[in-house]
Amino acid sequence: QLISGPVYEEEGGHDLTPDDCH
Repeated sequence: QLISGPVYEEEGGHDLTPDDCH
């Protein structure tokens, strides 16, 4: 699954983008 934008690892271990998190 590719997501455009800066990707970072959450504490849960999932790669989510700021837009998707907030």
